[in-house]
Parts: sequence; C-alpha cells; structure tokens
Amino acid sequence: MYPLTIVFFSIFLATLYSDKKPVNENKTQHLAQHVTKRLFQSNSYEGKEEYPLMKPFQKTTGLTTYFQPLDSLPNIKIIMVDGLGNDFVNGRFNDFMPNLQELKTNSLSWKNFLSNTGESHAAIPSIIGSLPFGEAGFTTLPNFTHRNTLYSILKENGYGTSFNYGGNTALYNVDRFLEEEKVDLIFDRNNFGQEFTLQEEDAAGITLGYPDNALFANFHKNAKASHESKLDVFVTLSTKAPFLIPNIEDYKDRVREITRKSNLDDSRKRFVRRNDELFSSFLYADQALAEFMAKEKETPQYSNTIYLITGSHQLSEISQGNALSKYRVPLLIFSPLLKSDAEIEKVSSHADIAPSLLALISEKKAFKVPDQLGFIGEDLIEHSHLSVYREIPLLRSAYNIQDFILDDILYSDGEIYRLDSELKLMEIDGEEEVNVIESRFENFKSINNYVTLKNKIIPESISLIEDKKPKFSKEEMIWVESVFNGKDFDNAYAKAKHLAFRERLW
Repeated sequence: MYPLTIVFFSIFLATLYSDKKPVNENKTQHLAQHVTKRLFQSNSYEGKEEYPLMKPFQKTTGLTTYFQPLDSLPNIKIIMVDGLGNDFVNGRFNDFMPNLQELKTNSLSWKNFLSNTGESHAAIPSIIGSLPFGEAGFTTLPNFTHRNTLYSILKENGYGTSFNYGGNTALYNVDRFLEEEKVDLIFDRNNFGQEFTLQEEDAAGITLGYPDNALFANFHKNAKASHESKLDVFVTLSTKAPFLIPNIEDYKDRVREITRKSNLDDSRKRFVRRNDELFSSFLYADQALAEFMAKEKETPQYSNTIYLITGSHQLSEISQGNALSKYRVPLLIFSPLLKSDAEIEKVSSHADIAPSLLALISEKKAFKVPDQLGFIGEDLIEHSHLSVYREIPLLRSAYNIQDFILDDILYSDGEIYRLDSELKLMEIDGEEEVNVIESRFENFKSINNYVTLKNKIIPESISLIEDKKPKFSKEEMIWVESVFNGKDFDNAYAKAKHLAFRERLW
C-alpha cells in the first residue's frame, strides 16, 4: 500500500498545482504546497560564511538608561522558575504570585517576553549563552562545541560561578555542559545536607528532588564571603508536575481563598479548583522567592547585585490561548542599582539576556569580552542596527522546530500570523510574506544544524571553553579495536574490568 499511497498523493498534488481554480486556492492547497516543500528541503547549509552566527560584540545596550553608573563589577543572580508562564505575572493568574507582583513594581519588566524553547533543559543554554538548539537542545549535542557564554566570559573576568538545582543535573547532559563551562560550584540533589528534605515521591515512587525553599536555603548555607563578583544561576522545580510541594494542604486553602476573592470568571475559577495542586505550587514558589530576596537583603553584596527572574516556558497544563502561549514567560530585572522601574514593550527572548548583560557591564567597567561572539540573540531593549531582520527562533520540543518569528510575523506549522502589541495573533494571507519568512526560517534551521553538527559557532582560537575529552592517537585506536574486537559494550566493559584488575591497562 505504501507505493500506491505515494502515487495517489502525487496525483493529488499535481492536480492542485495544475488546476488553480478558485476552489483550489484555499488552505488545503497551501498546506499541500507547504508539505511538498518540506519533503524536498534538506536543511543543509549552503552559505559562504564558515561561522555564520559569528558577529561583532555590541558594546551598547538599552539597559544602560535604567542603571546607575557601575562602580565595580556587579554580582548577577539568574533565577529560572520551571513552568512560570506570563499568565502568573502579566496575565489572568497574577493573584497567585503576589510577592512577584510587588517585586515587579520596582523592576524592569517585559510584557512581551518569550522563552526560545518549550523544554526546561533547553532554556538553560539559551539564557546562559544565547546558543542555538541543535535538534533537541544544546546540552543534548553528542559532540563538544566551542562557544562563549556568560559563564565563560564572566569567569575570564574574575567572577566566581555557581549553578543551583534541586534535581538531577545528569538529565539531558546538563552536568556535562556545566563541567565544560568550568562552573566553580555545582549544587544538585547530590549536594544537599541532611537538614533538607526531598520533595514527596509520586505514585511511581520517584521524587523530582529538593523543593524551592531548600534550594535557596542550601545556597545561602554554602555561600562564603568573597571579594570577587559572582554569577549564580538557580533552576527551580517545585512548579513542575506532579506539584508535590511541602505543606500542600495549607497552600490549597490559600488557593481557595484567593479564588473566592478574585475577579476570575466562573470557567477560570473552575479550572483553578480542578488544578489546585498546580496553583498551590506557584503560591509556594512565590513565597520561596520572597524569602530568598529577604535573605539577600541581609547580605553585604545585595547593593551591588542584579537579579533576573524568568520562567522556562508555560506549563502545558495551563490552557494555551494561541501558538505563542507556550513560549510566553515573564522577565523581571531587579536591582538596587536601578534608577527607575519600567515596563518594556519590545518583543524579546531568553537569547537576548546574555548579550545585554555583557554589554551593560562592558559599558561601565574595564571588562574583556571577545570581539566576536556566536549569539543568536541581540539586545533586550534596542534593535541592533546591524540586523536586517529581527529573528526569534523557537524550539517547540525535542526534534521539533516549527515556530519562528521574523519582525512582527509568526510562522507556525506553515501558517503565518501578524503579532499585535499584546502578542495576539492575526492570520494573514500574503504570498510574498510567506515566501520571505519561510526562506528565513529554512535559513535558520540550516545554520542551526550546521554550526552544532560541525562545531562552527565560533573558531577554537577565540573560544574560552576547551574540549577536555580524551583524544586517542591512531596507534591507540588500533590497540583498542584489536582488544575489544567490535562494538559489544557489555563485552567491552568486562574486558576493561579484566585488564584493569590485571594492571595492564596503560
């Protein structure tokens, strides 16, 4: 049946192309054309530039307008709240994060902000390094890739670095990514003291790790007084299914009370009541963040610290209004160094964080940044004068790059939409616009594949990160092949164990 299906489908497509009567000039024909294009596109890079993402470092940023002069290198603390969507800070469920709402009034906040991915693990390299995705997120790339990130550049300028997570960093090779970045302190679920309690196990007997209050408490417990500036990154997990937070019944009571007093319509109130564990987890996360900030105020470094709070993506359990809803997350930048608060309307993304922070620091202080960088983002506030287009690529899920923004147009599954000032979608029907955005989208995908598979983000000569993976000589590989005789890994393990015990392995 398979060859027969291809024959009939080909005849169907040929009919649509050859007989362009009004009845065929509809979405069915457009979809058929789109599918046909997809079938014959290889996503192979055909450009002339060996490093197509590499561009000069932009030393200016719109953030400067809002900050006092920096007398010294500031501390930076980035907090990524798992599943925190825009609805909890700039939307319908604001009441469930009251402390974050209060912090927002004294912060720079973005109402049209996007995660570049619908996957939590993939958001980390987007925030830290404005990096491309590969097929399933940068940390899942099979081979080492040269790059420069916030971690590596700040470390080169004398910063201390840490990564804090209550879960398992081995998932999706996040631990490998952090080790390559030479992060000084990595705290995951293996580095918490006995005074902290793991989150409750789910029905399968599995716990995600340590809840948010333990995450922040563990950081403050291990923090040591230092004269060096620091970059500390936090990834939370309490707002992740199955939402088994500590003292959940108390938070459920609060959810019911907030729902009763809220201005939510009846259908949304019913949704909240049906998902009280989810909304309880956000109340809990909000309280944990408030306690963290209160503790921070007691530290001597507080007055010289910049705090960034964002979400990984919007939870799938929350109803999605349109094709962009999954990516819409808040961004708050709070600091005692701010001159004023403001709400920024520009559409920006996680990939813009690293370029903007580096530009902010370099404007105010003797600060070394490589002349060329391989970032996919630009400035959080200002449009780069070097960019013809404003592009925001979006990784929906692993092996699924189907969404792409070009200026004020969203391309999603072959459909195009105009974005208004509230990021609402208006379907448009322009053949020329379709061709332009499809061309730019295919160009990004080809570059994304090329630079991640061929190690072509930036040259090794300007990379601050080295490949520490052992390299074998030809002679050593011949010996390995002769000893292990094939790719039976069970046999190879047994052979290696035998040689090790005999002390004959090198």
